[in-house]
Amino acid sequence: MKNLTIRTKIFIVIIVITTILLLIGLFAYLAHKTSSCPAEAPLEIKEEDKIICMPCNADFGMHAENCTKACPNRYVKDEICLPECSKDTPLRTKGGICESCDDKRDLPVINCSICPNRYITDNGYCALKRCSDDKPLDDPANGCFSCDRLDIIHAKNCSKCPNRYLKSMPWDDNLFYCVLKACPSNAPLRLDDGQCFSCEEKKSFSSAENCKVCPNRTEKDGRCILTNCPANQPLRSNEGSCYSCDILQGIKSDNCSVCSNRESVDGFCRLKKCPEENSARGKNGSCYSCDNKHPFPLEDSKGCDICKNRSVIKDESGVACAFTTCPNGDFKDIFGSCIPCLTSGGILSTPEECEKCKDDSGNPVRIIGRGTCYLNIKKEEAPDFLKPLK
Repeated sequence: MKNLTIRTKIFIVIIVITTILLLIGLFAYLAHKTSSCPAEAPLEIKEEDKIICMPCNADFGMHAENCTKACPNRYVKDEICLPECSKDTPLRTKGGICESCDDKRDLPVINCSICPNRYITDNGYCALKRCSDDKPLDDPANGCFSCDRLDIIHAKNCSKCPNRYLKSMPWDDNLFYCVLKACPSNAPLRLDDGQCFSCEEKKSFSSAENCKVCPNRTEKDGRCILTNCPANQPLRSNEGSCYSCDILQGIKSDNCSVCSNRESVDGFCRLKKCPEENSARGKNGSCYSCDNKHPFPLEDSKGCDICKNRSVIKDESGVACAFTTCPNGDFKDIFGSCIPCLTSGGILSTPEECEKCKDDSGNPVRIIGRGTCYLNIKKEEAPDFLKPLK
Protein backbone atom coordinates (compact mmCIF):
# COMPACT_ATOMS: atom_id res chain seq x y z
CA MET A 1 0.00 0.00 0.00
CA LYS A 2 2.96 2.33 0.67
CA ASN A 3 3.99 2.14 -2.99
CA LEU A 4 0.50 3.04 -4.22
CA THR A 5 -0.05 6.51 -5.52
CA ILE A 6 -2.54 8.85 -3.91
CA ARG A 7 -4.75 8.62 -7.04
CA THR A 8 -4.84 4.83 -6.81
CA LYS A 9 -5.69 4.94 -3.11
CA ILE A 10 -8.57 7.32 -3.78
CA PHE A 11 -9.87 5.04 -6.54
CA ILE A 12 -9.80 2.03 -4.22
CA VAL A 13 -11.67 3.94 -1.50
CA ILE A 14 -14.31 4.98 -4.03
CA ILE A 15 -14.78 1.35 -5.14
CA VAL A 16 -15.12 0.16 -1.52
CA ILE A 17 -17.66 2.88 -0.65
CA THR A 18 -19.65 2.18 -3.82
CA THR A 19 -19.73 -1.55 -3.04
CA ILE A 20 -20.89 -0.88 0.50
CA LEU A 21 -23.69 1.40 -0.74
CA LEU A 22 -24.83 -1.20 -3.28
CA LEU A 23 -24.94 -3.87 -0.59
CA ILE A 24 -26.89 -1.56 1.73
CA GLY A 25 -29.39 -0.86 -1.06
CA LEU A 26 -29.76 -4.54 -1.83
CA PHE A 27 -30.38 -5.41 1.84
CA ALA A 28 -32.90 -2.57 2.12
CA TYR A 29 -34.74 -3.79 -0.98
CA LEU A 30 -34.89 -7.34 0.32
CA ALA A 31 -36.01 -6.14 3.76
CA HIS A 32 -38.84 -4.02 2.36
CA LYS A 33 -39.88 -6.26 -0.48
CA THR A 34 -43.63 -6.84 -0.01
CA SER A 35 -43.92 -10.28 -1.62
CA SER A 36 -41.87 -13.03 -3.20
CA CYS A 37 -44.87 -13.64 -5.49
CA PRO A 38 -45.34 -11.96 -8.90
CA ALA A 39 -47.04 -8.57 -9.12
CA GLU A 40 -50.23 -10.02 -10.60
CA ALA A 41 -50.63 -12.40 -7.61
CA PRO A 42 -48.69 -10.87 -4.70
CA LEU A 43 -50.52 -12.45 -1.74
CA GLU A 44 -48.42 -15.12 -0.02
CA ILE A 45 -50.24 -18.10 1.52
CA LYS A 46 -47.90 -20.44 3.34
CA GLU A 47 -49.00 -24.05 3.06
CA GLU A 48 -46.64 -26.54 4.71
CA ASP A 49 -43.30 -26.15 2.89
CA LYS A 50 -44.53 -24.13 -0.09
CA ILE A 51 -45.98 -20.68 -0.82
CA ILE A 52 -49.15 -20.20 -2.86
CA CYS A 53 -49.58 -16.87 -4.64
CA MET A 54 -53.03 -15.30 -4.96
CA PRO A 55 -54.26 -12.10 -6.72
CA CYS A 56 -55.57 -9.10 -4.82
CA ASN A 57 -59.04 -9.46 -6.38
CA ALA A 58 -59.62 -12.99 -5.00
CA ASP A 59 -63.24 -12.98 -3.74
CA PHE A 60 -62.60 -14.99 -0.56
CA GLY A 61 -60.74 -14.72 2.73
CA MET A 62 -57.33 -16.29 3.32
CA HIS A 63 -54.40 -16.40 5.73
CA ALA A 64 -51.87 -14.11 4.02
CA GLU A 65 -49.10 -12.56 6.14
CA ASN A 66 -48.53 -9.72 3.67
CA CYS A 67 -52.23 -8.87 3.24
CA THR A 68 -52.38 -5.07 3.41
CA LYS A 69 -48.78 -4.51 2.30
CA ALA A 70 -49.34 -6.40 -0.92
CA CYS A 71 -52.96 -5.38 -1.54
CA PRO A 72 -54.26 -1.98 -0.38
CA ASN A 73 -57.81 -3.04 -1.39
CA ARG A 74 -57.91 -5.73 1.33
CA TYR A 75 -58.00 -5.66 5.12
CA VAL A 76 -57.40 -8.02 8.03
CA LYS A 77 -60.12 -9.22 10.42
CA ASP A 78 -59.60 -12.06 12.92
CA GLU A 79 -56.29 -12.86 11.18
CA ILE A 80 -58.09 -13.36 7.84
CA CYS A 81 -57.13 -11.28 4.79
CA LEU A 82 -60.47 -10.14 3.36
CA PRO A 83 -61.45 -8.36 0.12
CA GLU A 84 -63.57 -5.26 0.00
CA CYS A 85 -66.96 -6.44 -1.29
CA SER A 86 -68.36 -4.73 -4.39
CA LYS A 87 -71.79 -3.12 -4.79
CA ASP A 88 -72.94 -6.16 -6.75
CA THR A 89 -71.85 -8.59 -4.01
CA PRO A 90 -72.00 -6.62 -0.74
CA LEU A 91 -72.79 -9.52 1.60
CA ARG A 92 -69.73 -10.84 3.43
CA THR A 93 -69.88 -14.37 4.77
CA LYS A 94 -68.08 -15.43 7.92
CA GLY A 95 -65.61 -17.18 5.62
CA GLY A 96 -64.80 -13.87 3.91
CA ILE A 97 -66.66 -14.51 0.66
CA CYS A 98 -68.67 -11.76 -1.03
CA GLU A 99 -72.21 -12.69 -2.13
CA SER A 100 -75.13 -11.00 -3.89
CA CYS A 101 -78.19 -9.71 -2.03
CA ASP A 102 -80.26 -11.90 -4.37
CA ASP A 103 -78.49 -15.15 -3.45
CA LYS A 104 -81.21 -17.75 -2.79
CA ARG A 105 -79.26 -19.57 -0.07
CA ASP A 106 -79.38 -18.96 3.67
CA LEU A 107 -75.91 -17.53 4.31
CA PRO A 108 -73.77 -17.14 7.45
CA VAL A 109 -72.88 -13.46 6.98
CA ILE A 110 -71.66 -10.63 9.19
CA ASN A 111 -73.62 -7.79 7.52
CA CYS A 112 -77.09 -9.07 6.59
CA SER A 113 -78.72 -5.65 7.16
CA ILE A 114 -76.87 -4.21 4.16
CA CYS A 115 -79.44 -5.96 1.95
CA PRO A 116 -83.02 -4.65 2.40
CA ASN A 117 -84.43 -7.79 0.75
CA ARG A 118 -82.97 -10.14 3.37
CA TYR A 119 -83.53 -10.93 7.06
CA ILE A 120 -81.83 -12.87 9.87
CA THR A 121 -83.39 -16.26 10.67
CA ASP A 122 -83.86 -17.58 14.19
CA ASN A 123 -80.69 -19.65 13.84
CA GLY A 124 -78.60 -16.65 12.75
CA TYR A 125 -78.50 -17.09 8.97
CA CYS A 126 -79.16 -14.35 6.42
CA ALA A 127 -82.11 -15.41 4.25
CA LEU A 128 -83.85 -13.95 1.22
CA LYS A 129 -87.22 -12.39 2.07
CA ARG A 130 -89.92 -14.24 0.16
CA CYS A 131 -92.94 -13.81 2.43
CA SER A 132 -95.37 -10.89 2.64
CA ASP A 133 -96.22 -8.99 5.81
CA ASP A 134 -99.59 -10.73 6.10
CA LYS A 135 -97.92 -14.16 5.84
CA PRO A 136 -94.48 -13.61 7.37
CA LEU A 137 -93.65 -17.15 8.56
CA ASP A 138 -91.17 -18.73 6.17
CA ASP A 139 -91.33 -22.53 5.92
CA PRO A 140 -88.72 -23.47 3.27
CA ALA A 141 -90.51 -26.66 2.27
CA ASN A 142 -94.14 -25.52 2.40
CA GLY A 143 -94.26 -21.76 1.77
CA CYS A 144 -95.42 -18.70 3.72
CA PHE A 145 -97.97 -18.65 6.54
CA SER A 146 -99.78 -16.14 8.73
CA CYS A 147 -99.08 -15.76 12.43
CA ASP A 148 -102.60 -17.02 13.24
CA ARG A 149 -102.30 -20.35 11.44
CA LEU A 150 -103.46 -23.23 13.65
CA ASP A 151 -100.84 -25.72 12.41
CA ILE A 152 -97.36 -26.12 13.81
CA ILE A 153 -94.90 -24.67 11.28
CA HIS A 154 -91.28 -25.49 10.58
CA ALA A 155 -90.48 -21.79 10.15
CA LYS A 156 -87.05 -20.16 9.97
CA ASN A 157 -88.34 -16.99 11.62
CA CYS A 158 -90.81 -17.93 14.35
CA SER A 159 -89.80 -14.84 16.37
CA LYS A 160 -91.49 -12.73 13.68
CA CYS A 161 -94.84 -13.59 15.32
CA PRO A 162 -95.27 -12.44 18.94
CA ASN A 163 -98.17 -14.89 19.45
CA ARG A 164 -96.01 -17.92 18.68
CA TYR A 165 -92.95 -19.66 20.12
CA LEU A 166 -90.55 -22.49 19.28
CA LYS A 167 -91.63 -25.71 20.97
CA SER A 168 -89.67 -28.97 21.12
CA MET A 169 -91.69 -31.92 19.89
CA PRO A 170 -92.82 -34.70 22.27
CA TRP A 171 -91.15 -37.35 20.10
CA ASP A 172 -87.83 -35.48 19.69
CA ASP A 173 -86.46 -32.85 22.09
CA ASN A 174 -84.10 -31.59 19.37
CA LEU A 175 -86.89 -30.93 16.84
CA PHE A 176 -88.55 -27.52 17.16
CA TYR A 177 -91.71 -26.20 15.51
CA CYS A 178 -93.31 -22.75 15.61
CA VAL A 179 -96.60 -23.07 17.53
CA LEU A 180 -99.31 -20.80 18.91
CA LYS A 181 -98.81 -19.79 22.53
CA ALA A 182 -102.54 -20.29 23.14
CA CYS A 183 -105.29 -21.90 21.02
CA PRO A 184 -108.05 -19.53 19.85
CA SER A 185 -111.67 -19.90 20.97
CA ASN A 186 -112.75 -21.31 17.58
CA ALA A 187 -110.11 -24.08 17.85
CA PRO A 188 -109.64 -24.73 21.58
CA LEU A 189 -108.63 -28.40 21.41
CA ARG A 190 -104.86 -28.55 21.92
CA LEU A 191 -102.54 -31.48 21.26
CA ASP A 192 -99.29 -32.08 23.12
CA ASP A 193 -97.27 -30.96 20.07
CA GLY A 194 -99.01 -27.54 20.06
CA GLN A 195 -101.53 -28.06 17.26
CA CYS A 196 -104.97 -26.50 17.71
CA PHE A 197 -108.22 -28.00 16.42
CA SER A 198 -111.89 -27.15 16.32
CA CYS A 199 -114.22 -29.20 18.50
CA GLU A 200 -115.89 -30.27 15.21
CA GLU A 201 -112.69 -31.92 13.93
CA LYS A 202 -113.55 -35.39 12.63
CA LYS A 203 -110.26 -37.00 13.65
CA SER A 204 -109.73 -38.76 16.93
CA PHE A 205 -106.68 -37.83 19.03
CA SER A 206 -104.58 -39.79 21.47
CA SER A 207 -102.56 -36.75 22.53
CA ALA A 208 -105.24 -34.14 23.31
CA GLU A 209 -104.39 -32.15 26.43
CA ASN A 210 -107.92 -30.85 27.07
CA CYS A 211 -110.60 -33.09 25.48
CA LYS A 212 -113.22 -31.94 27.99
CA VAL A 213 -113.09 -28.39 26.58
CA CYS A 214 -115.34 -29.71 23.78
CA PRO A 215 -118.87 -30.72 24.91
CA ASN A 216 -119.43 -32.74 21.69
CA ARG A 217 -116.43 -34.99 22.25
CA THR A 218 -115.82 -38.05 24.41
CA GLU A 219 -112.75 -39.79 25.74
CA LYS A 220 -112.80 -43.46 24.75
CA ASP A 221 -109.95 -45.96 25.04
CA GLY A 222 -107.52 -43.11 25.64
CA ARG A 223 -108.63 -41.13 22.59
CA CYS A 224 -110.59 -37.90 22.23
CA ILE A 225 -113.36 -38.60 19.66
CA LEU A 226 -116.58 -37.06 18.37
CA THR A 227 -119.48 -38.53 20.31
CA ASN A 228 -121.46 -38.89 17.04
CA CYS A 229 -120.13 -38.80 13.45
CA PRO A 230 -121.91 -36.25 11.20
CA ALA A 231 -124.15 -37.36 8.32
CA ASN A 232 -121.63 -36.32 5.64
CA GLN A 233 -118.84 -38.32 7.31
CA PRO A 234 -120.58 -41.40 8.66
CA LEU A 235 -117.69 -43.88 8.36
CA ARG A 236 -116.21 -44.40 11.84
CA SER A 237 -112.73 -45.94 11.98
CA ASN A 238 -111.83 -48.34 14.73
CA GLU A 239 -109.75 -45.51 16.26
CA GLY A 240 -112.82 -43.28 16.46
CA SER A 241 -112.23 -40.85 13.56
CA CYS A 242 -115.07 -39.95 11.17
CA TYR A 243 -114.65 -40.14 7.38
CA SER A 244 -116.53 -39.47 4.17
CA CYS A 245 -117.65 -42.49 2.16
CA ASP A 246 -115.52 -41.11 -0.74
CA ILE A 247 -112.19 -41.07 1.10
CA LEU A 248 -109.39 -42.56 -1.03
CA GLN A 249 -107.65 -44.39 1.80
CA GLY A 250 -108.56 -47.82 3.01
CA ILE A 251 -109.93 -47.46 6.55
CA LYS A 252 -109.81 -50.07 9.27
CA SER A 253 -113.45 -49.99 10.25
CA ASP A 254 -116.11 -52.32 11.61
CA ASN A 255 -119.00 -50.34 10.07
CA CYS A 256 -118.02 -50.33 6.38
CA SER A 257 -121.60 -51.21 5.39
CA VAL A 258 -122.69 -47.64 6.17
CA CYS A 259 -121.16 -46.69 2.76
CA SER A 260 -122.72 -48.34 -0.33
CA ASN A 261 -119.68 -47.48 -2.52
CA ARG A 262 -117.23 -49.31 -0.29
CA GLU A 263 -116.33 -52.90 0.50
CA SER A 264 -114.43 -54.63 3.28
CA VAL A 265 -111.33 -56.54 2.15
CA ASP A 266 -108.83 -58.04 4.59
CA GLY A 267 -110.21 -55.89 7.42
CA PHE A 268 -109.99 -52.59 5.48
CA CYS A 269 -112.97 -50.63 4.20
CA ARG A 270 -112.01 -49.47 0.69
CA LEU A 271 -113.63 -47.94 -2.40
CA LYS A 272 -115.04 -50.63 -4.67
CA LYS A 273 -113.45 -48.83 -7.63
CA CYS A 274 -110.67 -46.20 -7.60
CA PRO A 275 -111.57 -42.93 -9.42
CA GLU A 276 -109.86 -42.14 -12.73
CA GLU A 277 -107.59 -39.38 -11.32
CA ASN A 278 -106.44 -41.69 -8.50
CA SER A 279 -106.54 -44.98 -10.37
CA ALA A 280 -103.61 -46.86 -8.75
CA ARG A 281 -104.59 -49.35 -6.05
CA GLY A 282 -102.11 -49.44 -3.20
CA LYS A 283 -101.74 -51.18 0.13
CA ASN A 284 -104.84 -51.63 2.30
CA GLY A 285 -106.97 -50.82 -0.74
CA SER A 286 -106.04 -47.12 -0.86
CA CYS A 287 -106.24 -45.24 -4.19
CA TYR A 288 -103.33 -43.08 -5.42
CA SER A 289 -102.52 -40.68 -8.26
CA CYS A 290 -99.78 -41.67 -10.69
CA ASP A 291 -98.43 -38.11 -10.29
CA ASN A 292 -97.90 -38.38 -6.51
CA LYS A 293 -94.37 -37.11 -5.74
CA HIS A 294 -93.94 -39.74 -3.04
CA PRO A 295 -93.84 -43.53 -3.34
CA PHE A 296 -97.02 -45.26 -2.24
CA PRO A 297 -97.07 -48.73 -0.64
CA LEU A 298 -98.34 -51.74 -2.58
CA GLU A 299 -99.84 -55.07 -1.66
CA ASP A 300 -97.95 -56.51 -4.64
CA SER A 301 -96.10 -55.17 -7.69
CA LYS A 302 -99.17 -55.40 -9.96
CA GLY A 303 -100.66 -52.30 -8.33
CA CYS A 304 -98.00 -50.14 -10.03
CA ASP A 305 -98.65 -51.42 -13.57
CA ILE A 306 -101.34 -48.82 -14.27
CA CYS A 307 -98.80 -45.97 -13.87
CA LYS A 308 -96.51 -45.87 -16.93
CA ASN A 309 -94.33 -43.15 -15.34
CA ARG A 310 -93.59 -45.21 -12.24
CA SER A 311 -91.82 -48.43 -11.29
CA VAL A 312 -91.67 -50.77 -8.31
CA ILE A 313 -89.09 -50.22 -5.57
CA LYS A 314 -88.43 -52.03 -2.32
CA ASP A 315 -88.75 -50.26 1.01
CA GLU A 316 -88.89 -51.21 4.69
CA SER A 317 -92.56 -52.19 4.50
CA GLY A 318 -92.23 -54.28 1.34
CA VAL A 319 -92.77 -52.88 -2.16
CA ALA A 320 -93.81 -49.40 -3.27
CA CYS A 321 -94.62 -47.56 -6.50
CA ALA A 322 -92.33 -44.56 -7.21
CA PHE A 323 -91.50 -42.23 -10.09
CA THR A 324 -89.01 -43.85 -12.48
CA THR A 325 -87.57 -40.38 -13.18
CA CYS A 326 -88.60 -37.29 -11.21
CA PRO A 327 -90.40 -34.55 -13.18
CA ASN A 328 -89.52 -30.83 -13.21
CA GLY A 329 -85.79 -31.48 -12.70
CA ASP A 330 -86.33 -32.78 -9.14
CA PHE A 331 -84.05 -35.42 -7.59
CA LYS A 332 -84.89 -38.52 -5.56
CA ASP A 333 -84.13 -39.10 -1.93
CA ILE A 334 -83.20 -42.61 -0.78
CA PHE A 335 -86.87 -43.36 -0.11
CA GLY A 336 -87.89 -42.62 -3.71
CA SER A 337 -89.62 -39.26 -3.12
CA CYS A 338 -89.01 -36.43 -5.60
CA ILE A 339 -87.41 -33.37 -3.99
CA PRO A 340 -87.08 -29.86 -5.56
CA CYS A 341 -83.41 -28.98 -6.11
CA LEU A 342 -83.60 -25.74 -4.08
CA THR A 343 -84.94 -27.46 -0.95
CA SER A 344 -82.86 -26.29 2.02
CA GLY A 345 -81.08 -28.63 4.41
CA GLY A 346 -79.54 -32.03 3.87
CA ILE A 347 -81.48 -34.75 2.02
CA LEU A 348 -80.45 -38.41 2.17
CA SER A 349 -79.77 -39.33 -1.44
CA THR A 350 -77.32 -40.98 -3.85
CA PRO A 351 -74.54 -39.26 -5.83
CA GLU A 352 -76.33 -40.07 -9.11
CA GLU A 353 -79.55 -38.36 -7.99
CA CYS A 354 -77.88 -35.43 -6.21
CA GLU A 355 -75.79 -34.58 -9.28
CA LYS A 356 -78.94 -34.18 -11.38
CA CYS A 357 -79.46 -30.73 -9.84
CA LYS A 358 -77.71 -28.15 -12.04
CA ASP A 359 -78.30 -24.49 -12.83
CA ASP A 360 -78.82 -23.03 -16.33
CA SER A 361 -75.04 -22.97 -16.88
CA GLY A 362 -74.63 -26.62 -15.94
CA ASN A 363 -73.07 -25.89 -12.55
CA PRO A 364 -74.03 -28.18 -9.63
CA VAL A 365 -76.82 -26.81 -7.43
CA ARG A 366 -76.28 -29.50 -4.79
CA ILE A 367 -73.28 -31.45 -3.49
CA ILE A 368 -73.14 -34.91 -1.91
CA GLY A 369 -71.31 -35.58 1.35
CA ARG A 370 -71.43 -38.89 3.21
CA GLY A 371 -74.76 -39.89 1.74
CA THR A 372 -76.42 -36.49 2.25
CA CYS A 373 -77.26 -34.08 -0.58
CA TYR A 374 -76.78 -30.40 0.37
CA LEU A 375 -77.22 -27.12 -1.45
CA ASN A 376 -73.88 -26.32 -3.09
CA ILE A 377 -71.76 -23.94 -1.03
CA LYS A 378 -68.17 -22.77 -1.40
CA LYS A 379 -65.59 -24.89 0.36
CA GLU A 380 -64.64 -22.06 2.76
CA GLU A 381 -68.16 -22.28 4.24
CA ALA A 382 -68.69 -26.03 3.97
CA PRO A 383 -69.24 -28.21 7.04
CA ASP A 384 -66.23 -30.33 7.98
CA PHE A 385 -67.75 -33.49 6.56
CA LEU A 386 -67.93 -31.90 3.08
CA LYS A 387 -64.25 -31.02 3.09
CA PRO A 388 -61.60 -33.50 1.85
CA LEU A 389 -60.12 -35.67 4.57
CA LYS A 390 -56.50 -34.81 5.35
